Amino acid sequence: MLLIGEHAAAGDRDLTLQTSRNNTVDLTLDFDWAVEEAQYCHLRIQLVDDSSKQQYMIHELENLSDSDQTVAAFTLNQDATQLTFHPRARVNSVRVRLRVQGTPDTRIVIESLDEPRNPEEVRTAQPVREIRFADLLLNKVLLSDTPFVAAKTATQRSSWSIQRADTDEIRIAGLQPVPVYQPNEPLELAAAVNAMTREASSVLTFHYSIVQLSNQKTVVRHRKSISINAAGNSDVIPITEVIPETPGVYEIRCHLSRDDDRIWDRLRGRETPIVKMGRPFFVVSKPETKAPTEIENWQVAGILRPSASNWSVGQWLPKRTTRFIPGVKSTEPATKLEQAQHFGETVSLLPTDDPFQASMPVLTPGTPHKIKLRLPAAQNIQLQIEAGGLDNRDRPATKFILSDTKTIDLKEQWRTYTFVHYPAEGDQIWLTNLGDGVLQLESIEVQAGPQHLFPPHADEDGLSSLPETRETILQVNDINWVESLTKDVQQRYPLDDFDARTINAFDLWLALDRLCDLARANGMSGIMLPANSGGNTLFETRSLLPRKTSANANANQLATTITLMANRGLKTHVLLDPDFMLLPVEQALLQRPALIQQLTRSQQGNAFQYNLLHPLVQESLEELLSELVFQCGQSDQFGGITIDCSGGSHLQPIQQMLDSDAALTTFARSLNVNVATEQLRAWSKGEGQETYNNWVHQATTRCFRELQQREPETAFTLKFAPSVHPTAQPRPAETDIQAFNPAENFPLGFGNRYGYTDSRLLVHKALRVPVPSEEGAVATSVYFNTKQQLADTALVQNQKQLLEDTCHLIDRLDPTTLAVKLPIDGRILRPQFDSLLQSFRTLPQTGMQSVNVESSAQNTVRVKSVRIGGYLHLACLCLTPWANEIDIETSQSVEWKAVGGNPEGIQIEKLNGNRARVQLAEGRLTLLRSSQPVGDTEITSCRARLSGGSAALAEIKRKVTLVAQRIGILFDFESYDALNNGGFEKAGNLGLVGWLHAQHPEGCVRVDDSQPLEGKHSILLTTETNTTARTWLVSETITPPESGRLAVSLACRAEAKTNAGTHRLRISLEATENGKPIRYSNEFEIPKNGQWGNREVQLEALNIDAANMHSLRLTIDSLSSGRIWIDDIRLHDQFPTVGERDELQSGAFLAVQGLQKSNLAPAGRLLQNGWARYLLKLDPLKEIEPKTNETELEKEEIPGIAERIRDWIPRPLRF
Repeated sequence: MLLIGEHAAAGDRDLTLQTSRNNTVDLTLDFDWAVEEAQYCHLRIQLVDDSSKQQYMIHELENLSDSDQTVAAFTLNQDATQLTFHPRARVNSVRVRLRVQGTPDTRIVIESLDEPRNPEEVRTAQPVREIRFADLLLNKVLLSDTPFVAAKTATQRSSWSIQRADTDEIRIAGLQPVPVYQPNEPLELAAAVNAMTREASSVLTFHYSIVQLSNQKTVVRHRKSISINAAGNSDVIPITEVIPETPGVYEIRCHLSRDDDRIWDRLRGRETPIVKMGRPFFVVSKPETKAPTEIENWQVAGILRPSASNWSVGQWLPKRTTRFIPGVKSTEPATKLEQAQHFGETVSLLPTDDPFQASMPVLTPGTPHKIKLRLPAAQNIQLQIEAGGLDNRDRPATKFILSDTKTIDLKEQWRTYTFVHYPAEGDQIWLTNLGDGVLQLESIEVQAGPQHLFPPHADEDGLSSLPETRETILQVNDINWVESLTKDVQQRYPLDDFDARTINAFDLWLALDRLCDLARANGMSGIMLPANSGGNTLFETRSLLPRKTSANANANQLATTITLMANRGLKTHVLLDPDFMLLPVEQALLQRPALIQQLTRSQQGNAFQYNLLHPLVQESLEELLSELVFQCGQSDQFGGITIDCSGGSHLQPIQQMLDSDAALTTFARSLNVNVATEQLRAWSKGEGQETYNNWVHQATTRCFRELQQREPETAFTLKFAPSVHPTAQPRPAETDIQAFNPAENFPLGFGNRYGYTDSRLLVHKALRVPVPSEEGAVATSVYFNTKQQLADTALVQNQKQLLEDTCHLIDRLDPTTLAVKLPIDGRILRPQFDSLLQSFRTLPQTGMQSVNVESSAQNTVRVKSVRIGGYLHLACLCLTPWANEIDIETSQSVEWKAVGGNPEGIQIEKLNGNRARVQLAEGRLTLLRSSQPVGDTEITSCRARLSGGSAALAEIKRKVTLVAQRIGILFDFESYDALNNGGFEKAGNLGLVGWLHAQHPEGCVRVDDSQPLEGKHSILLTTETNTTARTWLVSETITPPESGRLAVSLACRAEAKTNAGTHRLRISLEATENGKPIRYSNEFEIPKNGQWGNREVQLEALNIDAANMHSLRLTIDSLSSGRIWIDDIRLHDQFPTVGERDELQSGAFLAVQGLQKSNLAPAGRLLQNGWARYLLKLDPLKEIEPKTNETELEKEEIPGIAERIRDWIPRPLRF
């Protein structure tokens, strides 16, 4: 909200009630402008009063528009009598709320100015319209055109309206900007009737009450007769109350009723209100108040076994329910769930795409319920899970997709997945099999628990006695996270009588409880909340006019949320993505449009991304951050601000700034040099490259240093993302992510973002990061994005992969802070992940020394030690996809005990002498501490070995053997059915079906039936020797693949020539992505021998942004003279790239060699490869296990495997 005046501190009360009085009219107006097709807009709203000697002005302004292009497009003149709206981009609509002041004769004049950037047919003149305040008081509406004119105008013409807001007749003041109170505090408010001319010169009854939302109980109720004067105003009505004792959300509710003789309505307190309004506030316990201890008692509410019920597939309600509903005829369902046996137990078979539905057993609505699904382990799972009310089938409270692949462990027969749901009475559960085959399901068990999923102040497995030197943060990026967590609230509570802002506050209260539950259940010590989504900010600022939505109407929502976190034991961090327009910069561009080349990256196609090195941009960002700190930094639970430096952020990575023409211009201006941009660009890439690069780094560092110095008490962290060029080939696994590495003494903390590849890929790219160089700076934070989407639904991955990748990040990057983004819609419980993060939080940050681990299997276990307070600490990290054990020998006897997360699950065996043996589970960080101070005791040796003996080694060999044997399966993948007539078999009267092609000379492209490779036809391209024209072929548009990658395979035959030689062919994929042309291309040669070659992949397009790619086509150009035949063109969207095939190829060879030398490390890397895991899970797991003797544990030879795969190692893999 844009205010005329100064900011009020977060805790100050403002009892100054702004209302109409005497001859001054104070109104709140709603202005709406809209057009069907987006266009440029230039509006002027002006207050005019020729006779008035009193001040008239615009006091407040709220932006209720739905476009980010509006946030910095408003300009208020110096005396606040004229508002101009002039955005740089096209918009569809503008909605703004104004509070204006004047007299009844003051006029509001609205003019739609000519905008030359619009096409001529849109630039139709609109009349200047005006309306008096006196008419607005009578609830009249001013329209841009009369209804007759509006009906005759074209759809391109815009329209607007202005009228008085419907909530303007009662005003209330006195609530704190952050309305959070403690019990028994005084509550002093003021209310008044404002310009209610329809009830002028009357006596009304003013009612106010305080209502608690959770139980709908009215805790305070008062009424008072008030007089309305001739102008429709009342005297100020003081409200003095005491804050209720019970924590929760309350509404202070005011309404007016007529003072009539309806005695019965008055006694019941149900008089018909003339007008009403409500405002929310929160009551929280005092900090020293200890929350009542909760007993963690989970009761089984019920077990659903589809095999033992009469539930059917595709039936909305079961027969036993519908038979009692009048008029509903429930026939016997045609499709029953079939049954099968799995290891002696009956399982139900869920067919593809048909939902299974059942009523959910509920003990206490609103409390967390654990829902456990038990399924056979030897199957791929792609299961959509929905839970919620029947009336909200299209908006279930819980909805996610459970994705997992079949086990490769022959001993694992069953898997159990547990997720959390907060049910209402009568909730249903729907399970939909999204996989290709039938899914087996044994049971659904529902457990009901206490008020909280995880007690807020419970000692976490002894963590309270250990110092926590690191932070684990649950990162929430969705600005609508409150709505995501409270979809059941409307079903459980009758809230129709409450104000929309009160309902939002209640949703926030419940959502925060559930978010904290989710954070604690996953081992987190803090939560990171978004401060904005584009121009929709959750904090007050003068740097822009932020958008407000119905779900985020409270401008102080972020500060309120942080204040409410005070007693929850979790730190609150704020994530800011400064990708929105800022008023100072936009006003400068409005006054001097030529500054766009200095202030923005317009020459690189980013006209709305600012140049960070420009002083005006730096000052504006500093002011913005100061406002954010002012509102959020008042709480002790505030953990700092993370600034996103990826995407369209104005704090873009330095590499982007080096390539920016705006940065070049700023560099020249800093030296008072006037040089053409082209000359500067050439100089910066040549002899001046080092000078220019140093200047950019120094200027950036200076910018960040000034930012930190302005807010020295706030921790700022910069979040960077590795940049990937759309046409770039993937790098080797160890160097595929190029992390940001700033210069020494960088003034702010920084961190790099890592995450999974697109969820639609058949095999996910392994999460691998390079080891930071010793001389390079080490990132203080790591941002791990595990959240994925499939058809706009959260996709939940298995726990094992998450454990492996998190351990890898901890081992490679050793961060101080680990921020993990988890899907909050799919609240899967991961107890092992919880234990890992709890252990990580207690891992000492400094002084850790690496311990030399003796092992024939290199790099399978990482061990570090540190001495703190006389106690010896060990951190043991298992890096292999199998369990290991380590023998620790010390100079004196030491009794070890496990600390951190879930210590009772760690086996420690005391051996003879000063040795101890510790079992290390895969994907596990184990912390050990001596039970007593040990003085100068040292670790004399540490030896690691495979846990499980010969059986475990045989299992590893079996898997490596299977990968080697199944390599050939990667030769051919299914086609992506998006290319029309790739085999040229379809004939058409008007030309080649599905293709455009060259027409001159005639017959240069034609269908040929003489010698096709497949089917009856192929395509023949003929290029004459004496022509400069190329022969070409272009496909129809292709739907971009959601997998993010696309390969083209085809077969070719060049005409035989006596002098042999080759024929050159070029194939390309061309499209527009984010409005820019993009091209993937490859040229290759075909021998002129007259023989068909094998169909081979000749082009790979990676990193495709399917959502923003348009007009994708396949083009084929013949670059040599002569004739060439092409046939069987196919597209593939699921395939291993050249780099991935090479990695798997070399990994398999090294694994075999390593096993021959008893080195298991290469086998570990191979079995962590995504494509290797894919190969292991293709066929049934009934394989012959190699026999292994105990004596083979340390050294064993595997004859035959290397010889079997040696033939294909040197050759490239082909489809």
